[in-house]
Amino acid sequence: MFVLDSVAVADTFPSDGASGGAQLVAQNGSNGGFAAVAGADVYVQLGYFSNGMLTWTPQVRAGIGNIVLAAGTRGIRFRNAVAGSVATVSAALSEPAEPPMQLTAGGVATPSTGGGVPTVGDFKHSAQAASHADPSGTGTWYLCDGTALPVAETALIALIGASTLDARGRIPVTKGTHADVSTIGNNDGAAVANRRPKHYHTTVIDYQSFVGGASPALRIDTGVAGTASWNTDLGSAGNIKDTPAYIVPGSLFVYGSGS
Repeated sequence: MFVLDSVAVADTFPSDGASGGAQLVAQNGSNGGFAAVAGADVYVQLGYFSNGMLTWTPQVRAGIGNIVLAAGTRGIRFRNAVAGSVATVSAALSEPAEPPMQLTAGGVATPSTGGGVPTVGDFKHSAQAASHADPSGTGTWYLCDGTALPVAETALIALIGASTLDARGRIPVTKGTHADVSTIGNNDGAAVANRRPKHYHTTVIDYQSFVGGASPALRIDTGVAGTASWNTDLGSAGNIKDTPAYIVPGSLFVYGSGS
């Protein structure tokens, strides 16, 4: 039988491989077992072999209590759910020929509420007002307000640059082939105080006298060379009717894994 006995949990998972730290590995298979968590919540990964390699499941959060490990579980490892907490764990995995030792009372590991781990560079809309941790515990959703990213977010920085995109007051447009939309981060250049769906238009009006006519006429410029023209704004910049129906559901966030 493979056993962990009241081992202190660190803030990161132990390295892959043989047992050590808050990790237990049954290299030759197991008939199941149990784990017990004390002191504080932890994140747990279960090990299994795939194509001859030890593979770990996505992490789940487990509260104080007991976890039943099914037959065939090849490993279990832990990290603190909250950095610096004082969790300790015990665990046992029976070898294939041994009867399983299982505890059936107490807490059971439950999947995180995040529904899986996001991919670096994923975006979401949320009514949250600030950057926040993903429920999976594996990364952070950063508010897209133009703030510099932590230097540790190397994968995210490689995708969008050193700062979050400043999406405040802007309508997102997917990447295209025109130069205006061919690069992530391209935008209108407007200051945040001036961004809104309402807008006004600038056009060119050409003042041209009809040949032989007694009075001049105004017409929209057709690009005829040699005509006198000037720019004018149509509509009031402070009270514009030219806007679609819109609603503000929250803010845009981008996901980073911390590496």
